[in-house]
Amino acid sequence: MSPPALRVTEPAVLADLYGRHPDVHPYGLADLDEPFWSRSTWYREGDAAVGVLDLGSGEPVLYAIAADADLDAATLTLLERLAPHLPDHFVITGPTGLADRLAPGFDPDWVIPHVKMILPDGDRLPPDDPRVGWLDRGAADAVVALRETGGDASAFFVPALLDTGFYAGIEAGEDGALVAVAGVHVLSEAHGVAAIGNVLTHPAHRRQGLARALTATLARRLLARVPVLGLNVGTANTGARALYESLGFVPVVQYEEAELRRAH
Repeated sequence: MSPPALRVTEPAVLADLYGRHPDVHPYGLADLDEPFWSRSTWYREGDAAVGVLDLGSGEPVLYAIAADADLDAATLTLLERLAPHLPDHFVITGPTGLADRLAPGFDPDWVIPHVKMILPDGDRLPPDDPRVGWLDRGAADAVVALRETGGDASAFFVPALLDTGFYAGIEAGEDGALVAVAGVHVLSEAHGVAAIGNVLTHPAHRRQGLARALTATLARRLLARVPVLGLNVGTANTGARALYESLGFVPVVQYEEAELRRAH
């Protein structure tokens, strides 16, 4: 049974907490919207919070991002306290060191350091690129096939993201094959936040400016709807970080993403 003293039953409580740092918490704020809120369990102790979410990917996703170093420590302590009540298998985003802190009770399948970035304004974005088209659910098989060329274990995708109207692609060749995509991971107009995700180019079509064109065009479309636009990128992915920085994105917090299984 989950510790009832730590349960959060009203999304407004977390909206107030995360709303203090919306640049850090586009995902946390968007996860408070339906249908995610009613499919999730949230815990809070002080200003540390952890959400156990069902995002439709088939496995629980834990949100444990903290806005600064002091909250990192408090969040790790909260995770440790919640450990007996957590799912046996989950993907988690949270403070650096979370995989070590939850050991030996949980074993990692993988651990990847990440950085959250935010776009303060769109002044450095190039004009919309005419090669960019907008995808819908009919492109699901093509997106899945393209993703299989990428090999990023941490990249979250469910076909429902194609229903948002904010999933962009570029086609090439005589057969019009999909060779690059960029989508939206979260979008909440109620909380004024969005996050770009699933930016991917087929290996045979890289270094042609496709990711830049997609990200810039998508960013312009999202900024017309919400004031806070962010994205996540692996710390070791220096090429992607340089691309995002050239478009005006700036880092706001480092964190860790991991897939963990309870040790038996």
